Amino acid sequence: MQEEIKEQPLETTKPIMVRPAKSRVNVLLIVVALALLASNIATLALFFYKKSEPEAIRPSAQIQDANQAETRDDGIDELDVASTTPKTDTNTASLENEKVDLLKKLSPSEIKVEWSEAIIWDKRDFFELSLDSDQKDYSSWQLDIYDNTVVKNVGKIKGGDYADYDLYVVEIKVQEIGVISYIFHAIKKDNLIIFFNNDGIDENGKNNIENGTWGPFLKRVILFNGIKIENYEPAEEIKISGHDYSLVKNGNNPDLLIEEYKNLKKYFEHKEYGDIYKDFDSGCFVLGNKDGTTREYGLKLDFIGAKGEESNYAGAIPNLLNIDWNNGSKNKNEYISKIVDCRGARGCYKYIDYIQNKNELKEVGKTADGSVIFALKDNNFKLPGHDNSMLQEMYDAYYPGFDKSGEMIKKEEFKSFVDSYPLIFYKDTFGDYIEFRNAKYLPSVECGKPVIYLYPETEIDAQVYVAPTGGFTVTEPAYNGGWKVKAKPSGELYNYADKKTYPYLFWEGHGANYSRPDKGFVVARENVRDFLQAKLIKLGLIEAEYNEFIDFWLPRMQEKPFYFVTFMDQADFEKIAPLKVVPTPDQVIRIFMDYEGLDQPVSVVEPKILTPERIGFTVVEWGGALHR
Repeated sequence: MQEEIKEQPLETTKPIMVRPAKSRVNVLLIVVALALLASNIATLALFFYKKSEPEAIRPSAQIQDANQAETRDDGIDELDVASTTPKTDTNTASLENEKVDLLKKLSPSEIKVEWSEAIIWDKRDFFELSLDSDQKDYSSWQLDIYDNTVVKNVGKIKGGDYADYDLYVVEIKVQEIGVISYIFHAIKKDNLIIFFNNDGIDENGKNNIENGTWGPFLKRVILFNGIKIENYEPAEEIKISGHDYSLVKNGNNPDLLIEEYKNLKKYFEHKEYGDIYKDFDSGCFVLGNKDGTTREYGLKLDFIGAKGEESNYAGAIPNLLNIDWNNGSKNKNEYISKIVDCRGARGCYKYIDYIQNKNELKEVGKTADGSVIFALKDNNFKLPGHDNSMLQEMYDAYYPGFDKSGEMIKKEEFKSFVDSYPLIFYKDTFGDYIEFRNAKYLPSVECGKPVIYLYPETEIDAQVYVAPTGGFTVTEPAYNGGWKVKAKPSGELYNYADKKTYPYLFWEGHGANYSRPDKGFVVARENVRDFLQAKLIKLGLIEAEYNEFIDFWLPRMQEKPFYFVTFMDQADFEKIAPLKVVPTPDQVIRIFMDYEGLDQPVSVVEPKILTPERIGFTVVEWGGALHR
């Protein structure tokens, strides 16, 4: 940090001497010479300063003053997109007029780009007039969005209406309870920024700009659907050289740049697309596109058949699998093969690491091409740290639902459940195992950010209201102004709106003005499980609750050798997401965790934890800040 330089008072304690005329001439010549020398030194210093200026924040070398811009026949001004002399008029009406005028001049075009190595661009240049000098107009949450935005110069447009404009990739990270990223392509013209709305964001993202959530960007941003990049998208299907398999593009593009993946492993090199990685967090193969954005692909598996009906499991869509069981029957079950959480089915496949040896599995069927389908050899197989077997936990968690009269369907016997192949596995061409779960036995929802349990002393009707300060992004079941449920002492919830049964209520949303607590704990990676269990028990969770908490968060806390872990005070949690339950519970336990990976341990002040007493009608909520 530079020290503050204070202006020194003029020194006047020495007498002023009057010299003869000749002396004054000599002195004048000396002064002029010294001034020239000082000027040369200053010029030389400025030259070396400019030479040493980081490339990452230099504007383009082709700077052209806006007032000297040439006008082309098509009416679009030839302006350098990295100009550092944009107009300074911040009048809102004037800006809106500029937007309207520019939109009239913009023409739909398919542009060709000469790609270059991405340069991190100084967003103070790119967005310098997107923020008024008085930042009080914006909330700290909106300013955080600006602070976490990344701008990269990735190439230059060749030919056409936008020739010689620089192309940028803009990643806007919206700070929530967790982080959501949006990626745009953009060019800069005058003091306006044109985002390619057709390839950078979906309709929800567009609405976020228009409703002012991204305040610091709103004033000078134009969304234009007419610009597309020529030969930009990789193929929908990529053949794997040396294998009888291919990769198929997985729906929407991920909102991640290649360097942001945390769990990539190189699998092979493709002659056209370069290095191909696997991301075990999403179960997808990942390739980096020409501009540093990413595309995700899943293995094409021919035995995955037609899609079934939407399941109760967070809206996931299962598939009928074409399998011949060893007992001679043909499979009629629908299975979920993707990772499923509160957002629904995501990623490509659920790859697992808990099977260490093929001897832990048995063959139970085959696909049409002769590939083997496996199941657990031991029905008592347990995951590390779990008291019950995987199959028992799966059996306990599912709810068979209600019949047409509103009565709950009786759950089948455990043996019948096991005989229905609830959990099967497929070994892919690279030797990795994919898990498939029978959709019939999936719980209604599985999530970790936050979930609400109700434990009344007797069966009651209850209404639950929660109001995150920044609004919801996801709820399960649908919120619709509040949840109205029938709650049982076991924690089972019957939701009147959709007539489905849930183990808990889930919501996800924006926690405006959220800040991580300073007090916390530092724990080594290998001790995280034991640490979480001990602290969660002290915070008031019972076994089923802390096991679900750990199952969700532990895999996300394995990258760094140490972790700073903190728990928000319940009163602070209440400020960012007020909770109301009717009738009023006797006890409310709300737990919200945040964490940060560390390369080395640090010294922190540990908070005191008081264990709440679970008495009477108890409501429990746990969640955390999801770091991607």
